[in-house]
Order: sequence, then C-alpha cells, then structure tokens
Amino acid sequence: MKIKSLFIIFFLLTFSIHGQESNIELISESDKSLLSQVIDLDIFKINNQVQIYVADVFISSILISELQGKKLKFDNRLGRDGLGPGEFIEITNLEILSNGILSAYDRNLGRITFFDIRDQKVEETIKLNTKKNIHFPMEVSYNEDNELFYSRSERFFSDKYNPDDKRNLILQSFNKSGELVTDSILIKPADDSYVFQKNGNMAVNPSPVWGRKSLIEFNSDKIFYVWTGNPIIEIYDLEGGLLKILEFDLPRLDFSNSDKERALHFESMMIDIKKSKIKTSLYEALPKKNWPWIHDFLIDDVGNIWLALPNHFNSRERSWMVFNEDGEFQKNYKFPLNFTIHQIKGDIVAGELFDFDKFISAVRVYKAF
Repeated sequence: MKIKSLFIIFFLLTFSIHGQESNIELISESDKSLLSQVIDLDIFKINNQVQIYVADVFISSILISELQGKKLKFDNRLGRDGLGPGEFIEITNLEILSNGILSAYDRNLGRITFFDIRDQKVEETIKLNTKKNIHFPMEVSYNEDNELFYSRSERFFSDKYNPDDKRNLILQSFNKSGELVTDSILIKPADDSYVFQKNGNMAVNPSPVWGRKSLIEFNSDKIFYVWTGNPIIEIYDLEGGLLKILEFDLPRLDFSNSDKERALHFESMMIDIKKSKIKTSLYEALPKKNWPWIHDFLIDDVGNIWLALPNHFNSRERSWMVFNEDGEFQKNYKFPLNFTIHQIKGDIVAGELFDFDKFISAVRVYKAF
C-alpha cells in the first residue's frame, strides 16, 4: 500500500495538467568575474558555430563569446566607451538581423548602431528623434520587412498624489532616418510602482519584485503584449490593430510571509532605504495576496510563446510553459530560479544566471529538447 501511495505521489510531481515536463541540458556557463548584470543578449549561428553577443549594464561595449565544447569564453568585443561612431554609454538592446547585421541600441544616446558581424565594422548609426518623449526609449526592435524601429518608452509625471494614473507604457515606431512615424501604436499601463522619498527627493521605484508589469515582444508581423496581472496574451498587428486574445490555464500562487521578508530585503538593497520605511509605503500602496499570473514571457524564433510562472522566493526552479501561437500547449520546462532567459533559437536557450547576494552574473546556455 505504501509503495502504491509513493507511486501516485511521484506521478503527480512528474506530470502536470499539461503533460510531461521536457528536459534541458546545461551546455556551458561563462566566468562570473567579468559580468555584473546582463541586460540583453542574442545568439548567432554560423557554420554550426554558436556565438553569444552580450550587453552588460556597466560595460560600454558588446561582449562576444563562442561555444567551444562546454566552455563559453568572452574573447572579443565590439565598440568602446565614448560618444563617437561605434562607441557607447549604455547599451540596452541587442538584436541580430537575418543578414548577419547586429543592431545595438544605446538608451543614453538615443542611438542605434549597426555592426557587420563578419568584419565587425560599423555599417551605420541612426539617431532617434525623440522630442515627444520625456526619456529616450528603453528598448528598440527593428523590423526588417517594413524597415521600421519599434520603441518602448514610458511617460509619467511626478504627481505624488496619483502617480500610477499618469504613467503609461508607449509603443512608437520610427523610420530608418530616425524620424517618428507613429506616436502611439499602443498605450498600456506601466508597471506597478510606489513613491518614496529620500533626502527630500521624491522617486518612483517602477518594479517591486512582486509587482505587475507590462511586457512586449515582437516577431516579423505581430506584437505580443502581456500585463502580468492577467493570464492572457494580446496579439496585435504592427499598426496596433488587435488580432486576438489568448487566455491560458495557469496556476495562481499565494504570496507567502517568507516572500514578503525576502522582498523587503531585496528592495532595501536595491534602493538603499530602511526596511521599515519600505514596508509602510510599499505594503500600503501595493497590498498583495497573490503573485501575478505571469512572471515573464518570450517569443522564440518559430513563433512559440514561452510563459514563465511566478515562484516563491524559497523555490530553486522556475516553470516555463510553451504554447504555439494559437495558444495550444506544447511543452513544460524547469530552469533555475535565478536564470533569466533572453533568447531562444532552435534548441538553444541563452540567458543570465544572476547571483542576488553578490550582484554578479554569468551567461548560461542550455539545450532544450
């Protein structure tokens, strides 16, 4: 009888309502001494060789590595610190186009630089005309079919009485001359936020660790939008016309007391504010009983939708559910909790493994099958 009970328990742990979990294999991991925090990366395959291009928050150049067996070493880089052609201050976006051109966006300069990966030379630079924005766009994606840049930026005003109602995520498009084509393809709510004061100055923390947030991804002809507080994905055409809404059967996770304590610890480190002050302002502004429905999502190179589910802070793994573009379930995966996926091409999954205690990171590459 005990054996039968153990078998039933094992069955329930191994299989979900969506079927058997798929496997992953760790291919390689980079040295942690070089990186502080990966902000974006992309994968380039040539002659069966895999290259990883990486942008780090505190490095004003693009790091290049190649998979050599089980090793991932950064042995080259593109660009350097500065204001001239091929120079950067704050790279926030990397995108490898189908013709082997690397697009690198510098948020601080509001400028896009194109490199030819083969000879590693600058092809051209484009400055975005962002006069209508308070800040330069945070991210920029280039669509090769219509030769337009799609940017994600936020507009908000420092109104301490009601900041959330006046803060939105704006999706815009620019042509190859950097001129604004469409001011507001989509206007969506910005991330959960709360206002705090330090040394007499008011500031906004835009993304508490359990807060809801707006996420946008692209493929060649569609825009995918998620508000993590809902178990749905909205799919739009490139002009902002709603094509369809996909609703997913996702589990809901309670926000535990240990989650709250860990959140307080993390927030206090990030913004250097006493826990007692954060607790008063944060919990009053954003009372939470549950984690958001969705933690993160991506669109892979064949159009599949990857949804990451929230986890308790004491968890060691994060569940990823894969659906096709019609919302039909495909696979389950589990990756380490502190691993953030940045890019999926074929069976290669690349992202950042972040150490929250030491604030250092490494690039990891998995094979998913």
